Amino acid sequence: MSRHESWKRLVNVLVGENGQIESEAPGRSVQSDMAGMPPPGESTYPRTPVEPAYGSADRLDALASAYVGINWLVLLNAGTGVFVLDATVEHRGPARSYAIGLTLVLAAASWLPSRLLAFAMGWPRSSVLTLILLFGVDSTLCFGLLGYLGAFMMLAGELHRYELGTGLRSLKVRWIREAARRRKARDASEHAE
Repeated sequence: MSRHESWKRLVNVLVGENGQIESEAPGRSVQSDMAGMPPPGESTYPRTPVEPAYGSADRLDALASAYVGINWLVLLNAGTGVFVLDATVEHRGPARSYAIGLTLVLAAASWLPSRLLAFAMGWPRSSVLTLILLFGVDSTLCFGLLGYLGAFMMLAGELHRYELGTGLRSLKVRWIREAARRRKARDASEHAE
């Protein structure tokens, strides 16, 4: 028996010679077993409910505001960092006091973005203080770039959970706010029904 004939015989056993799948019970076809199917949209078995969309419109809006606030923190940190660096080189002494001052200024400036980020991520209120301390302390290390990079990565991950993507297009605030408005309108229409 050739290889071709053995494959043809296997297909005939599995599918049948007339091209229809044979059922295990003699005299019954698979199509007759499917005759009792419910109409489309209905089922005879329980289905799990569809999960609601991730997050809320308020959290998505807070995410956009936190993104703007962290961008301003990066600019403030770069500006004050250059000032502190210039002052310490020029005066050669009070570097420690300038670094402490920079830490306090940026910790105070990071209060609102930290509060918005914690709300958008669904973290407890106690994490706001942790974020403020991290942004403040990190401001003296490489102009805070590592801390801000981590914050931006968390923001991008959260945007991905909202199914907005993580590309450059999704990090534009007006698109994030537009998605929040659409979500708010959809939630209002669902509650109206």
